[in-house]
Amino acid sequence: MGSAMNILRSSKLLLVAAPLLFSAQLYSATPESVAVNVTFVTAITIVEVNSLSFGLVDTTIANGQTLILDTADGLTGTGSASQIGGTLGSGEVTIDGTAGVAATLLIDNIAAPGTGDYTMASFTCDYNTGGFSGACDGGGLAITTTVASAPVLIGATLTMATGTPTTGVNDTTFEINMTYN
Repeated sequence: MGSAMNILRSSKLLLVAAPLLFSAQLYSATPESVAVNVTFVTAITIVEVNSLSFGLVDTTIANGQTLILDTADGLTGTGSASQIGGTLGSGEVTIDGTAGVAATLLIDNIAAPGTGDYTMASFTCDYNTGGFSGACDGGGLAITTTVASAPVLIGATLTMATGTPTTGVNDTTFEINMTYN
C-alpha cells in the first residue's frame, strides 16, 4: 500500500506542477528581430555672408507701402519708387551640414525695429541657388541637403508701419535655422 500511496502522491504532484512547467511555453511568442536605424550627421553650422539690404529709402514712403526684395536682388512692391540708392541685396548665409538629409529651413525671431517704422514678413529662401525655393517663415521650407556646404539666399517684404519714418539707420534682425528632419 505504501507504494500505491507514493504513486498517488507523485501523480498529485505532477498534476499540480505540470501547468507550471508548460505555461512558459504556452504563453511565449516566437522571438522577432527588430532593426536599429542610425543616421550619423555632421553638426549644422550657419555663417552670414551678406546682410539683407533694402538700401536707401526715402522718408516720404507712405504708411502701408511695401518693399519686396526677392532672392535674386529684385525689388518690387508699392513703395519700390521710394528706394533711391545704396546697397540693395538679398541676404546670404552659408550652411554646412550632411548632404542627402531631409531638413527644414526656418526664419524666426524677427525683431521689430527700434523705432517701429516698419515690419518684416513673408521671408523667402533659395537653397543652393535654385535647389529648393519658397517661403521659409511660418512652417519653414522643406529641403533635402544636396551638398555639404550650400549658399542660402534670403528675401523678405518690408511693410511701412508709420506715416513718416525716422531719418537714419533703422536696422532689425532675424534668425535663420536649419534642422534635420
